[in-house]
Amino acid sequence: MIINSNKKDLINSTDTPNIMKTTRSLLRIPIVPVLLLAGFALAMLGGCGAHSPSLLKDQRSIHISVFKNETAQYALEERLTRSMIQAFQRDGQLQVVSQSSADLQMEGVITEAKVTPMARTDLDRAVGYNITVTLMVTVLDTATGHPLMKDRPFSAQGTFILTNEPTFDRSQDVTDNLSEQVLSALIEGW
Repeated sequence: MIINSNKKDLINSTDTPNIMKTTRSLLRIPIVPVLLLAGFALAMLGGCGAHSPSLLKDQRSIHISVFKNETAQYALEERLTRSMIQAFQRDGQLQVVSQSSADLQMEGVITEAKVTPMARTDLDRAVGYNITVTLMVTVLDTATGHPLMKDRPFSAQGTFILTNEPTFDRSQDVTDNLSEQVLSALIEGW
């Protein structure tokens, strides 16, 4: 037995085909307006979010100067510059070139490299460290001299645990994080 829409009368199961015909006729809504409405709704949802336009116009190449290091961390400027160049090469939207043929010129200053113990043992020895690196970046359009970024700060933090096993450079994850932040800011406008 099936209950009809009034929920008062019981209908025999032999009446099921009539109910199906009624249901199908109710669902015969013109498809084009429904699709247009759905497309409009998706377009509006796709526009939601905090996205800024790219800072780039017609620029296709960049020169990345070795960053200045105002901290006591030895050779951090070399590691961070290398990481930045590799990030741009992986991305491929801007070709890394010599200064004389670049559309953009990137310069940066490492203003902070703070290393602090995260925990201590009973013998007052650090078991790991937090490292925070701050980089100020300026990117100039070489044709106009106009800055696309001027002294914009970027900061990244990483944690490493002291072990007896040999590991790669402990600041590598922090320099890679900073490089990706700068790349995203320039390419994607973040």
